[in-house]
Amino acid sequence: MTEYGHLELPPAYRGPVNYYPKERIEALQKMLDEKTVVEAQRVNIDFAINAYKHGYDGNRQMIIQDGKQVATYYDLHTKFPWWMEYKASQLLSQAGSYSPVPDGFTQLVP
Repeated sequence: MTEYGHLELPPAYRGPVNYYPKERIEALQKMLDEKTVVEAQRVNIDFAINAYKHGYDGNRQMIIQDGKQVATYYDLHTKFPWWMEYKASQLLSQAGSYSPVPDGFTQLVP
């Protein structure tokens, strides 16, 4: 533990994680090239790549299903593949503390 005055910070905190849209495009393209995602998800990842190429910066949450942007979680058809792009979710994923579906979400949607 690192001491900061009277507070102790847990060692799991790694500090700020950098986020670069160009590297995100490369990571998404690698998923497609190496076929590490199911075929049904490829259209969503293609949409995300194109969004980054056309100026999406990751500051707004973007939920994608069937190759189109979905307005909210409640508009999702949860039985079909969907993808979420958002700077904070990608950073938290790198830090190892991200859950893509909020707690209780499956109980809210029939």
